[in-house]
Amino acid sequence: MPMSASRHLRRKAAEHFAAERLKEAAAAYAELLALVPEDFEALHRLGTIRIQLGDSAEGHRLLTTATRVDAGTAETWLHLGMAAQNLGRLEEAVTHYRQALTLQPDYAAALFRLGVLLRALGRRPESLQVLDHCVALAPREETVLQLRGEIKFELEDWGGAMTDFSAILERKPDSVPALIYGGVTRGQQQQYVAEGLALLDRAAVLAPGRAEIHFNRGVLLELLERDDEALAAYDRAVAINPRHADAWNNRGGILRRHSRLEEAIDNFSRALGHAPRHLAALINRGVALGLLNRDREAAADFNRVLAIEPDNSAAMGGMALAALAACDWQSLERLTPRLASPAVYGQGGVSPFTMLQLFDDPKLLHDCTVPFLKRLVPQRTARRPPLPPAGGRIRIAYVSSDYHTHATAHLIADLIERHDRSRFEINGFSYGVDDGKAERARLKRGFDRFIEVQALSDSAAAELMRQLDTDIAVDLKGYTLWARPGIFAHGPAPVTVSWLGYPGSMAVNWYDYVLADKMVLPHAQQPFYDENIVHLPDCYQPNDPSRPLVPVTRAAAGLPNSGFVFCSFNIHRKITRPIFECWMRLLSALPGSLLWLLDDTANAVLSAKAAARGIDPSRVIFAPKVDLAAHLGRCTAADLMLDTMPYGAHTTASDALWAGVPMVTLLGPSFANRVAASLLTAMGTPELITTSLQDYESLALALARDLQRLAALKA
Repeated sequence: MPMSASRHLRRKAAEHFAAERLKEAAAAYAELLALVPEDFEALHRLGTIRIQLGDSAEGHRLLTTATRVDAGTAETWLHLGMAAQNLGRLEEAVTHYRQALTLQPDYAAALFRLGVLLRALGRRPESLQVLDHCVALAPREETVLQLRGEIKFELEDWGGAMTDFSAILERKPDSVPALIYGGVTRGQQQQYVAEGLALLDRAAVLAPGRAEIHFNRGVLLELLERDDEALAAYDRAVAINPRHADAWNNRGGILRRHSRLEEAIDNFSRALGHAPRHLAALINRGVALGLLNRDREAAADFNRVLAIEPDNSAAMGGMALAALAACDWQSLERLTPRLASPAVYGQGGVSPFTMLQLFDDPKLLHDCTVPFLKRLVPQRTARRPPLPPAGGRIRIAYVSSDYHTHATAHLIADLIERHDRSRFEINGFSYGVDDGKAERARLKRGFDRFIEVQALSDSAAAELMRQLDTDIAVDLKGYTLWARPGIFAHGPAPVTVSWLGYPGSMAVNWYDYVLADKMVLPHAQQPFYDENIVHLPDCYQPNDPSRPLVPVTRAAAGLPNSGFVFCSFNIHRKITRPIFECWMRLLSALPGSLLWLLDDTANAVLSAKAAARGIDPSRVIFAPKVDLAAHLGRCTAADLMLDTMPYGAHTTASDALWAGVPMVTLLGPSFANRVAASLLTAMGTPELITTSLQDYESLALALARDLQRLAALKA
């Protein structure tokens, strides 16, 4: 073979390659390889060109051959790694990039490629280590700084990410990627949220058509509790990109927070239409469906999440709540051991209020609350004002969403009116709906001031309380439905109290005291409460002595004329398998007796369960929901009320006792299953308190068979 021919082809191929005439260069190198099959330069160059022309398989073959001819060239291993990556052979690509770096440790291109690939593989710490080396070699390279900043952001190194994005913006103030990520990064730290929003506002001016900018603006506006503006930002994002699932999901979250549940469900469904495996949207839709008592649909969404991510705590908690409402005890028995695991509740996705309905271990109930609150209210943002000088009236703020037809309103209306106005100024702060009913009107008259804060952010509501020189702020909600403990995170008053609405610890030092009594919350449980336990005399639960009580006949109450009537007007979520089976044994032991339950979420299920246990379903009667006066009147038609466990009767217990119906309760270790015992102790009938399920059943049956003793108790 004449030397001049190969030299000519090599020169010709190099000229085409330098001029970026890739097809011509490829033809020349192919011709050269036909003459010299193991020509390293031709193998290397042609392999690289094939990758550029989209034929990574052929490029990979040629470059592999090149490394066999000469394994000592870093650039060949770099390009071989690129070919493997294009072919989806990612771990092989990692190996090739690392070989390039073994040969040339300061090879910036290989470092960058390896960093990008390791990030894509989820190996962020390794990626960060590689990119640190790359930045040391090219400290002013914006692409490298941007990538490293994004990885730091993903690793929640907010300060490090801010440093990288700030370095880019110092040199290139109009870098849209740095503005976007820089804004979001600042938003992760409470003190920088407003600064982050300003960066995103600049990005929106420079690139108004990028949906991601408006989405991120919405995220930060939510952090600033500016929900209306956040909603507008998400609107802009989905107008630009109707398939932006995250924007639809976040938009639905705002709507749900403002009780616009049907609209929220539509938004979550839109998110899922574009991203069927969007876990947050599935969970959020499930929660919203549960709030509308559409429990089967809710369970379906939570099950979809668990099929994708079996240890997702939020989905497990939502599934448990749906199963409670459906009296699906088999599902609950599968879920509860997992929910009791720190690995699950430690994620902070399970509401403490849900856990109260499943467990009665005070330590578990406290421990599961800590991560939930950290996730719900990530950071306490304001100091409480100091105690004022002595003298003058004490200003008390009662804070709730339940100033309407609700159990809390029924319990406290008379109490609010009875405060000594010479010593106290009593203000009601409401963040709930106005149902236009008499209960709300009475409460508005009862308070010195009745202040609507539903439209205010948590911080603004707390600030308003401070401006009104509130001395004591009382949270009547805790972690119950629509609660806003974030208001108390913002320091509304020198003294803060948890009382009445939530039977458990708030598990945070934002609250100074929890009001209880010696039966419902003994001082021995102080280790499981961050608040100081304060015992009120007799009973922690107030009530209204002016409540009407007009007894009705059994027929008017919807009951047969004969048969002993056991009743339990707790919601169906409180009915557990052990209690229901006990009730069925009572019906079996007392022919002709009846079980009177509330018309609620699982009527058909409970009737079927009764039939499966040999009880005629007609002996289980469901009482429709009526107003308080009608309910109290019909309670008089019952013979004996039966408590539930582990979450017992609270207002329903006091309603029955007010109507003169004796009640059997089972004393447990947690606040939630000791309320009936507190009421019974206060009224001087501790003999109706039992300490085991067997004793509970025996006492209920003994009372049902001893009508004289029962009549004496009623009297």
